[in-house]
Amino acid sequence: MPQPTARNVLFVSRVADNCTEEQLCGSVLSTFGTIVTVKICNTDKSRGSSAYAFVSYQNAAEANAAV
Repeated sequence: MPQPTARNVLFVSRVADNCTEEQLCGSVLSTFGTIVTVKICNTDKSRGSSAYAFVSYQNAAEANAAV
């Protein structure tokens, strides 16, 4: 399994608070390449902040295509 590096990880902002990792993997992001890992981070909801995610692709070319 390829390891995440700065070149193959995509930062996704404004992820819906109720979105799951499975939903994010099955979204339009999967059309750009093989998603290796997804990590959704929920920020402090009391401040009105939304969630964000790190999507790790198999290689940098796939991550760049998603951008």
